[in-house]
Amino acid sequence: MTPKKTTNNVIVSLYSDDLSLMAQVMTEDEKLYVDFYKDDVLIDSREATGHSVQYAHDIAENYTLGVLRIDKNTWRVDV
Repeated sequence: MTPKKTTNNVIVSLYSDDLSLMAQVMTEDEKLYVDFYKDDVLIDSREATGHSVQYAHDIAENYTLGVLRIDKNTWRVDV
């Protein structure tokens, strides 16, 4: 189940060069999350609580650069 978050908790949003992929690092209730979007549709959300904001930023950046891929069977990010 994807946690409910609001945009006012967004720390950073990163985009792929073609703008088809976006990842957002955000906080909600003192927890750190990375949300993954493809063509403006939320496809996955991963909790990164216990890690630094830089760690979450690196995950988001790797997704938008194509280092992390979408699993075609589950439509989740293959981390």
